[in-house]
Amino acid sequence: QGRRVEYAETRDAGYGAARSSTIAIGVLIHNRIDIARLLRAKLDALACIFREARIYIIAGDSTDGTEEVVGAWMRESPELVRCVPPVTTLQRGVRRIATLRNALLDAIEADEPTDYIAMFDGDLEGPISLDGVAHTMAALERDRSLSAVAAFGLNNWLGLDSSVPFVGYTYCDPLAFR
Repeated sequence: QGRRVEYAETRDAGYGAARSSTIAIGVLIHNRIDIARLLRAKLDALACIFREARIYIIAGDSTDGTEEVVGAWMRESPELVRCVPPVTTLQRGVRRIATLRNALLDAIEADEPTDYIAMFDGDLEGPISLDGVAHTMAALERDRSLSAVAAFGLNNWLGLDSSVPFVGYTYCDPLAFR
């Protein structure tokens, strides 16, 4: 019971910190027209917990219509969404992802500064935990020596408190733990 109360207090403090903070959100998405509109809804909800948010997306190397969905979102919300052109690279795998994430960071750094930067993988189907982001905000506010929180760990599609193997949609970003 005590841990639940502590979590709720920390989460609520994090929402308060978010309401007074600005954030830049970097997102990579490639050929995921099936979830592009859902991604928009998730990121719109995330942006709403902050005083100000800007979303930087690389989707221009998609061939299935994802780029058109992101482009329409940018035209409808130019104050929120910025499309970043994909970087031409012959690299594959992790090196390609790192190059594209660096392009996002370059675009973010070229714009007005924000209090926080978050990177999200737009290709994943699971939800974004607003409570998890708020809890992280509280941790960052509490200890200003922290420069990053790398991963929220497992994300269970069913919304369970713990991961249940092979039930629902569970993933973690193994690169974030390196």
